[in-house]
Amino acid sequence: MGLTALMALIVLMISTFLMGEESRVRASDKDPKALNQMGLAIFMADSTKVDLATQMFAKAATLDYPVAVYNLAVLHDMKGEHLEAAKCFLKAANMLLPQAACRLSLIYRMGYGLPQNDLEAYRWILFGSAYIFDDEREFWLKLKEEIVTRLSQADVKRIQNEVSKLSKKHMTRIDNRNDEILNQNDVTAKAEFLKLVAKNELDYELAKEQAEFNRNMLSAQLMATVKGVVEAGLDRDVNEVATALHTYISNNDKDGAIKSLLSIGVSNNDAEAVYNETIDGNLSIPIIKQRILMNKDSLVKAGIQRLLGEIGFNRSE
Repeated sequence: MGLTALMALIVLMISTFLMGEESRVRASDKDPKALNQMGLAIFMADSTKVDLATQMFAKAATLDYPVAVYNLAVLHDMKGEHLEAAKCFLKAANMLLPQAACRLSLIYRMGYGLPQNDLEAYRWILFGSAYIFDDEREFWLKLKEEIVTRLSQADVKRIQNEVSKLSKKHMTRIDNRNDEILNQNDVTAKAEFLKLVAKNELDYELAKEQAEFNRNMLSAQLMATVKGVVEAGLDRDVNEVATALHTYISNNDKDGAIKSLLSIGVSNNDAEAVYNETIDGNLSIPIIKQRILMNKDSLVKAGIQRLLGEIGFNRSE
């Protein structure tokens, strides 16, 4: 075969391959499960390709694929897009995905990303925590216990009845294998359990796929949600403190000014420095806010510890 003919054959083979790939991608655009699997494969292979994985999950989410909506929320959180994450967690929770329900509860409890609502927080944690059987379970049960203390007995009973009716309406009957399945920790067993209790759209393969994703992303997912909740509220808190600081200084109330700074996690030394700089430079509220946020990382860390402390969850570093 001559060189020209060989080159022509190579070009033909490449063109055929590309046409096949293009057809496969077009076909997968209509298959939410395939899109979700592509997103998982991309992210698991290279976690730096978050944007590409996000695109895959977003396409699957537009086709109302529950775990894709959830995975999209997780990646939004990891990218610092907390409002978008909250919207996706809300959508996935309404599709009765337990993992999303738990995270939505935390968002409602803190009021960052969505309006603070203890009733909604309890509703979703009551549903979600009943079907979480991994290393995150302790955290969600602690959150449920903390939220209950904020509600009246009448509200607790009413929501329990509502969630019970919701479960009966949307869950399939669980057979006698439940106790056996719940005592196992492997991915297949968790998937099989989800198949029995979750909404019909969440079939066995879908549940198994999500369980695999949860096992690999467990700690990162949970802490991304906690961090996201803290970061979403930090800007609001800092703005309130900066405004209050002006008032305290006008009233010559140094103690009040320092306490307001300490309340959001500013260290004692930095609180003194911010106070003095504000007086000496007659700083405006926007400038005070910028000054406080110079130590944003430490404020976020303090906020995470404060949140976990409120819930009563001790996380070892």
